[in-house]
Amino acid sequence: MPVDIAPALEATEWAERRAGSISLDAARPQQRVVLSPETGTDASVSGSREIFALIALANQALPEEDSRKITAAKLDALREAVREWHRCWLGMAGGSLEKLQQMPEFEPRRLMLEETVATLAAILPPVADTTVSSIASRAGVSSQSETSD
Repeated sequence: MPVDIAPALEATEWAERRAGSISLDAARPQQRVVLSPETGTDASVSGSREIFALIALANQALPEEDSRKITAAKLDALREAVREWHRCWLGMAGGSLEKLQQMPEFEPRRLMLEETVATLAAILPPVADTTVSSIASRAGVSSQSETSD
């Protein structure tokens, strides 16, 4: 049964580049994400590295049971699907790598899939146990936030 995941933003939110207190400031030469809490000062994140780090940390903040969370298990499943896809293409090429490399539609798709897998892998932390309590215990900190959701 397919999992139904709602879009991260509604069409009007995409048009406005705003969802609640989070917005995208595209008026500057370098885009930045702006966090505007109801009380307090705005905070912003800009630059490719910081925005990508924000994506990784936001993913990590999702509860483990949230189907929107990118996980190592999902990444492993995607890697296996890519390997199977590659085997299918190799079969269409009669088992010949040379013929496969001559198929014009193969290489761009392969590169795109490899880039997608690498991008998702870069979002995940390098440690196997990434629960808040595990990270906190390794840092010598007590964590109450894992049960507060």
